[in-house]
Amino acid sequence: MANAKSTPPTGPVAKRSEDEHVLRGFRTWAEGHGAGAAARSAARLFTVQLTEVDFDVELVTSYSNPEDVARARALAGDFSRWWDGDHGDVGVARNVVILDVQGDRIATQRL
Repeated sequence: MANAKSTPPTGPVAKRSEDEHVLRGFRTWAEGHGAGAAARSAARLFTVQLTEVDFDVELVTSYSNPEDVARARALAGDFSRWWDGDHGDVGVARNVVILDVQGDRIATQRL
């Protein structure tokens, strides 16, 4: 194996799946807990499978300015409060990752 040619993957190695149901659940909770405006900034939600049992949650937002970092951190905190350790049937959620409108990471919080 030491002399084997190393070939990096040519595409993504993690499975990324959109989950509109989870996003709706978060928005519903947020409306009743004073975080509705922040939750509405999340346009899409993806689960990103990291291993067989570990995954991250990504929220793609409408944020587009450097000033939005504080709002993104608050959104991550709100999502973490809502998630509250409920990892579901498919594995263990490790982090919520907040992405800006371009898909760039602007905030992360452990779940």
